[in-house]
Amino acid sequence: AFFYVFENELFPTQARMTAVSMVSLMGGLSSTATSKIVGLCLRENFPVMAIFSALTIVCMIIIAKLP
Repeated sequence: AFFYVFENELFPTQARMTAVSMVSLMGGLSSTATSKIVGLCLRENFPVMAIFSALTIVCMIIIAKLP
C-alpha cells in the first residue's frame, strides 16, 4: 500500500494519467491481437508457443537494452 501513496507523490498527474492510458491501450490491443494470432495458428496447425516464445525473447532483448 505504501508504494501507491509514494507513486502519487513522485510523478505529476499528467504523467501518471498518460502512463495509465498507454498501459490500458496496450492491454486492449494485445488481448485482441492474441486471440487473432491463436486462432490463425490453430487453423493453420502452427505451434502457438513458438510465436509467443519468440515474442518473449524479443521483449527480453529490448528490456536488456533499456537504461
